Amino acid sequence: MLCALIPLYRSGRLSARDLGLRGAPGARAVGLCLLALAAYFAFADLYLNALARPRTSNPFAGIADRSTLVIIVTGFTAAVGAPVVEEIFFRGLLYRSLRNRLGTLSATSAAAVLFGLVHGTQYPLAALPGVACFGVVACLLYQRTGSLVPGIAIHSFVDASAFEETLTGHITVTFYAYLLLALGLLAGAVIRARGRRVARRALPVS
Repeated sequence: MLCALIPLYRSGRLSARDLGLRGAPGARAVGLCLLALAAYFAFADLYLNALARPRTSNPFAGIADRSTLVIIVTGFTAAVGAPVVEEIFFRGLLYRSLRNRLGTLSATSAAAVLFGLVHGTQYPLAALPGVACFGVVACLLYQRTGSLVPGIAIHSFVDASAFEETLTGHITVTFYAYLLLALGLLAGAVIRARGRRVARRALPVS
């Protein structure tokens, strides 16, 4: 996927900022990430209840029986590799290109459907609407923040949670790691806001 971006990058027609690799306001980004995760998990739960079937298998099935090296590489791919690559390609490039031609709604729908179809080799057919729903959520999150970082964060949380749950039966490490990250971002936002207020008060009155 990323190899497709190399010619554009080398020609100078595409930069990291063009793809959405830029910072996002900490407090606002955290709030939108929580809202996006709530919407995605609510849809996933309603969808599975409507199907009246148990949760479908995931691509990490059987990972506990593999070698330590395979487990480490798979965990890194789930938590870092796939979220970064897929968000850059599907949201930073594909969605952005479609939005410039079709508008937000049509671009979101098209990019989400393609995102779901690409995962057809990893997930059962019945699970693809849930994957497409995540694609919708990620597109809207990118649209609202102008940054891929929040989308990468929730993508990483979802995939890392699935990996840890398959490996250990719980998501304790993933949950607390991302909770600390969110609290750190909120604390940083508060500190920066106070710093700006102090700086404004310190300005001399002309």
